[in-house]
Amino acid sequence: MKRCMMIIGLLSAALAPAWSQALDLTGANVWVRPGFDDSWTRAYPSPGDESWTLIVGATEPWPLVMRDVPLPGEEPASRWSLLPAPHREWTVLIPFQGDLSLLNMSDPALYLDHVGQAWAVYLNGVLLHSEMVARRGDYLERSLRGVIVSLDKRRLVQGANFLAFRIHGDPADDRTGMNSAGPYLLDSYRTLLALDAEYIDLMLIGIYLFFAAYHLVLFALRPANRGYLFFGLSTLFLGLFLAARTMAAGALVADTSLAHRIEFLAMFLAVPCFLAFLEYLLRGRTGRVTLAAGLVFAAAGAASLFLRREPFLYAWYALAAAAAARFLFQLGRALAAEFRGLRDGTEGTAFRRGLRAFLGLVPRSVAGKLALGAVVLGAAAAFDLLAARGGAEPV
Repeated sequence: MKRCMMIIGLLSAALAPAWSQALDLTGANVWVRPGFDDSWTRAYPSPGDESWTLIVGATEPWPLVMRDVPLPGEEPASRWSLLPAPHREWTVLIPFQGDLSLLNMSDPALYLDHVGQAWAVYLNGVLLHSEMVARRGDYLERSLRGVIVSLDKRRLVQGANFLAFRIHGDPADDRTGMNSAGPYLLDSYRTLLALDAEYIDLMLIGIYLFFAAYHLVLFALRPANRGYLFFGLSTLFLGLFLAARTMAAGALVADTSLAHRIEFLAMFLAVPCFLAFLEYLLRGRTGRVTLAAGLVFAAAGAASLFLRREPFLYAWYALAAAAAARFLFQLGRALAAEFRGLRDGTEGTAFRRGLRAFLGLVPRSVAGKLALGAVVLGAAAAFDLLAARGGAEPV
């Protein structure tokens, strides 16, 4: 009997992480104040201390971006500012209740879907993890996604516990703070590891880069066919864009602002290359408007390397929408021309000739195939937009 009880006890201990329920920090009350001091990381704020701002987790959803926190006596920072502002610090205090399931967990850990720009996290006044890397009187940018921080079980107590973040960064930047709707969880380390899987993303990046190299080699062998060049550059920039957004990039690059610059530059350069490829397929050449649009995209991408990048993101939305509208107009004209050509080349009544021409557009014309691809691309974009609205991540 004792042996059975011992076996049951060992199995219970081994399976405790699987039985435990994750603690969602986005539902907790959060206190925020400017500045930082160790004494603020281990207890509730003093009653009547107006330096703190309370954010009620049950009614005020995340993201928790410092510029959006209504601190007393401070004007909200403008997201349209092109120049970086002097960096500042904030303290973010998140109390939570430590129950027996958390205290008995063999590998408790904290999952942060996003945190930046420079930051450190404390548990009951004790430093757990720091990304405050000093550089020339300031700190490197360490804006990271998918961070898992192991908790020191010796510091956990039954009842009230306190997680505190020291946040350092540009007060106008959307990456200063926790720019994500979640998840922000306390759970088993082994369970949280599943949230950081990037296998599919890395596979897609590898596929894009392979196609880029393949088509650029084809262009080197056949330089008269510029379609190879435009498609190769499009997939190259798309692969770089996705690679710069991965969690692996944050682990490999000491200053994450470098990965962010690569992301924006690739984002701006991919659009004109893709449009040039589509126009080359439609017309066999690229026009002056496409060249001018490419120069505008390239100039905006170069400017984003040195100025605050968020305003350029809004500019990219406008430029990309205008470029897409122009392509759809060109595609519509090409479809109409090819439809007339197919209709006039058949016999029968007007209805039958029109029906045969319509059914033959996709398999028999370049414009029809491009139209089908545009429908698929639009559906994918709509799906991404809905996914972003449901649980946005930092751009």
